[in-house]
Amino acid sequence: MSRASKAVPRPRSGIPKPKPIINAVQKRRSAPPDGFVNHLEAVFQQQKDDDKYLTKRVILHARKTGQLNLSGKGLSSVPKRVWSLEEAEEEIKRIDQTFLKSELDEQTDEDEGDVRWWERKALTVLDLSSNRITEIPLDIKKLEYLTSLDLHDNSIDALPEEIGTLGRLEKLDISHNQLKKLPKSFYDLGELRTLSLAHNKIQDISEDLGNLYRLETLDLSHNDMATLPLGMGFLTALIKFDVSHNHLSEVPPELSGLMGLTQLILSHNELTNVPPLGELRKLQLLHLQDNRLEAVPDVTTCSALRELSLSANQIKEIPGDVLQHISHLRVFNLRENKIEEIPEEISHLQSLVRLDLANNNIEDVPSCVGFLPQLQILSLEGNPLKKIRQDMLHCGSARLLRMLRGQSDPNQMSPRAKINLPRSEKPLLPDKYRMRGSRAMSLGMQGLQEVPDSLFDDAVEAEVESVDLCKNLLTSVPVRLPLLAATLTELNLSDNRLSCIPEGVLGACKKLHYIDLQQNALCALPDDLAELTHLREINFAYNKFSELPRVLGSMPGLEIINARDNKVSVIDALLLATVPRLAVLDLANNDINQVPPELGLLSGLRSLSLEGNTFRIPRHEVLAKGTACVLSYLRDRIPAETLTAMRAQMAKAAGVPSPELGADPPRQNSYTSQIVFG
Repeated sequence: MSRASKAVPRPRSGIPKPKPIINAVQKRRSAPPDGFVNHLEAVFQQQKDDDKYLTKRVILHARKTGQLNLSGKGLSSVPKRVWSLEEAEEEIKRIDQTFLKSELDEQTDEDEGDVRWWERKALTVLDLSSNRITEIPLDIKKLEYLTSLDLHDNSIDALPEEIGTLGRLEKLDISHNQLKKLPKSFYDLGELRTLSLAHNKIQDISEDLGNLYRLETLDLSHNDMATLPLGMGFLTALIKFDVSHNHLSEVPPELSGLMGLTQLILSHNELTNVPPLGELRKLQLLHLQDNRLEAVPDVTTCSALRELSLSANQIKEIPGDVLQHISHLRVFNLRENKIEEIPEEISHLQSLVRLDLANNNIEDVPSCVGFLPQLQILSLEGNPLKKIRQDMLHCGSARLLRMLRGQSDPNQMSPRAKINLPRSEKPLLPDKYRMRGSRAMSLGMQGLQEVPDSLFDDAVEAEVESVDLCKNLLTSVPVRLPLLAATLTELNLSDNRLSCIPEGVLGACKKLHYIDLQQNALCALPDDLAELTHLREINFAYNKFSELPRVLGSMPGLEIINARDNKVSVIDALLLATVPRLAVLDLANNDINQVPPELGLLSGLRSLSLEGNTFRIPRHEVLAKGTACVLSYLRDRIPAETLTAMRAQMAKAAGVPSPELGADPPRQNSYTSQIVFG
């Protein structure tokens, strides 16, 4: 065979070259691990999923308004398109051509409207809250016009140094994350007004915090801080500061120099004392509950203080000299301490609305507490009280205060406990022309001890129909009141110091339809009120009546009786049966220990209030069902053999014929409804 015949033929054109042989070892060395590939694919897929939330509509809205809201989208990273919103216009157009063309949007460009370069606004507000973001990219520096950044409720454990380049930032919320420290550049954000770092794991704040001297609101609550930075004293614009739920054992003295502070929250720490808050004259709210304080802090110069909470500490005494300087206090919380005595200087707190002294060691409560004019909520449970029954503590604050008022007369109090009721140096007395136009003589809240005689002469000429003398210092009913008998229909003498009403004054005003005598010290009504045949409503709540006045049975037109918060111990059903038109009866918060079953025969009652008394039957469940159910319940308790006799007895007391058993007598009356027996 020739040498030419043995030559290897060349491959024809179009035939692929043979692949090089690669063994398994070489393949494993050159290829990336499967897990790494899968991770990269997951990252890119997640980034792609995050980017889909930046639709054309969202981008156009951000460029029109300068605000971008991506809150609650489930993002694990910040979409890359966020950083390009501030790039040059040419770059934006280039990106638009490649990115927006691939968008599947139902609306056309005409519907959305393109943003021209002169209409475009810089991004100033960015909300990325309530997502799953773990880090903030370095590209954050591109958002140089940002004024508000919300990153709360994510999983961020660190901030980049580039955060300090946001020189226009005024509001920053990074609460509810995993931060342990802040970058050094963070303290270059000199325009910050509001900063929230709550619910993180921060242990230390640099003293450079003082560089943020424009801060007005600072929230460092729910962290792991043991000390406050020395630079706190430079935050002179601070208005609200919350550093609760940390591990502070002391407060730097510089804190008392923040003269603009109105809210200071230091609760749930480990404080044993607080330095004098001498310069905090604008402070309105101070929370120090759940610490280890043994004394009330010095707040004598905090004249604007409205709310002071010191619960759950180790305080044993309330200093009286401090109370004299915080007379505008509205909420005073001292529960769960070791207080043994309430000083009489508590009477200086004339604006107090809520006083919580529960769970202390108090044995006696001064009666002056009951005379605090604005007090609505008084908590004393959990104390070894000697003069107040434990069941009284569950009858409501209104009854408790009424009982304290009943223990003493304010005129007999010690000078320290006397109530300084506001008095007008020059009472604003109405002239006869004003009274003629309104047909009323209004003298409420004037601090009057007596009414000038000349006013009654003008009131007669003006034919006054209503007289209002409430919230004064009257100790007796004006004797010239009968001069208005011809026209007077309404009289308000509530919230005075009346202890008795003489005969011949109110009884002479026979056209009266309404009388208000609540909040006095009355224990009886004059018999001549029987002359008031037109009287439809009488209110003598918050007085000292031990029984229902007998004269009530002589008022045929009476429809509403308010006798709540007195000392009534017995319900006289026969007396009430003589009030034929009675429709509303309020006996709440008295000393009634038994409800007579015959009260159920007054089926004309449309409203019956008995809560806050000491009786056990009917139970609270029955009272809660309403008046009709209560009356039915009481009727069912009357034995069948005595029902007829009881009906006849009550009918006799009322002066009407006795109805037969099972009859359905008429119920109708002019204004409300007439009492029907059975």
